[in-house]
Parts: sequence; C-alpha cells; structure tokens
Amino acid sequence: MIRGCIFDLGGTLVDRYSASPLHTLKYIFKENNINVSPKLISRGMGMNKRNHIQYIMNNPYVSCNWFQQKGFYASEEDIDDLFIRFNEVQFEKSKKIDILPETKQAIDCLKSRDILTGVTTGFDLPNTLAIKDQLEKNDIKIDSYVSSSCIFDEGRPNPSMIFKNMKNLNINDPIRLIKFDDTGIGITEGKNAGCWTVGVVKWSIYMEMYEMDDIMGDSLLHSREYRDKVEKTKKMFYDHGADFVIHDLSELKDILDTIIHINLEEQGF
Repeated sequence: MIRGCIFDLGGTLVDRYSASPLHTLKYIFKENNINVSPKLISRGMGMNKRNHIQYIMNNPYVSCNWFQQKGFYASEEDIDDLFIRFNEVQFEKSKKIDILPETKQAIDCLKSRDILTGVTTGFDLPNTLAIKDQLEKNDIKIDSYVSSSCIFDEGRPNPSMIFKNMKNLNINDPIRLIKFDDTGIGITEGKNAGCWTVGVVKWSIYMEMYEMDDIMGDSLLHSREYRDKVEKTKKMFYDHGADFVIHDLSELKDILDTIIHINLEEQGF
C-alpha cells in the first residue's frame, strides 16, 4: 500500500542537527562582520537556501547591522551574492558530509519491501549531487533526488519537490507516500502534498545542538536537558500536523507496519 518514502537530507539522512548549513550560514554573514544567532538560522531551516538567506536578512537586527556595515540595506543582488558564497562554502562540506547511523538500515529495509525512495532538499543541485555521491560511496542508493534549484517556485512548504519525485518514481497517489523530515516546514510540505508525514527527532535542528562537542558527542544523551529537547521537538512536529513522530529512522519499519494496519482497518479487513 505504501509505494514510496521521501526523505529530507540534512538532519534526516545525513548531517547531525543540520550543522553544516547552519555553520555555513553563520560563516557567510560573519564574513560581512555580522553575527547571526543559531536560533535565528534554525527557524528557517528547510527552506531553499536563497530564501533562507533572505529570511535571515529580514530580521530587524541583521538588517540594521548590514546597514551599519555597508551604509545601505541589502539588495536582491546582495542576497544573490550571499547565496553564491553559501553554495561555495557548503560544497566543501557536502563532499564529506556525515551519514546518520540509522540511514543505511532504513533504506535497506525499504528496498527489501520493494518501496521506492526519494529526496527533497533545500540544497542546490551541486550540493545535492555531492551528498548523493557520499551516500552512494557508502552503498546507500536513493531512487530519486529533487533539489530546490530544480523547481521554479518558492520551494517548501510548496509540495512541488514531492510531486517531482512522484513523477520520477511513477507514483500517482500521494497517500501511497510517506514524507520523513526533521523540520516543520518539511512536514508542512508533506501535508500539502497529501502524504503521510513523520517527524524525525533525534538529529533535528530543533534539538538546538550548536556546539561541536554536543554535535559529535553523547554527553547530553541521558540528561534532563536532552529529554526536554526531545519533548519540545516532538511538540513542534505535532504542531505542524505530523501524523507520526519517531525518535530516529530505526523506527521506520514500525511506522510502515502501523500505516499498513490503519489502511487495512479502513478497508474493512
């Protein structure tokens, strides 16, 4: 009954807590002598990256600081220049991006059930292809990749990247798809497409792991602070309308079985 699963990249399949674009965005503003808080950056995560840069620039503090540094407010050309610089810096990170521990098992599980796989991402095409190469080097084969730069609209939460994946995968009915994402905007993307939606907590940007010791270590895993972050992130997903929330992709098989059971009940079996 489920024919395909569509995944976000950063924070869902690769890149713990979407750390690489977060630090890249912080870096390109810092090059212009502007400090941007991780929390501001995280609130726009999941957008295509040009829109994300515009979102950051629209913040009154950032906009005012840009004016103080440059003597003028940021133009469309300035946003384009920042976007180009983002892609240059990010590309070096994307070529060696870390793969989340649960990813290969999850994709192998889907392949064993003849369920197709796809990706939607806010990265541009060169960064997407660099990440694809990294996944394939680790024997993780995704059937369809759609980058925000391949779609001529505003991107998420518009569901056009999911619809493009459906076309690539020859799936006509979105209710036969599950969208897995670590961001609220990605969950809304799935809802707008008519898919089942699943929020993935463990490596989400909403976990607010910004320091490298926290990102790469496990010192917080058994703390009250970590449990509070988990509960806050779960609530965020449900507030965006997620059908299910899981801790990580090791629970993917349980989600598949649950949805199959729901579908059978609805059909009277």
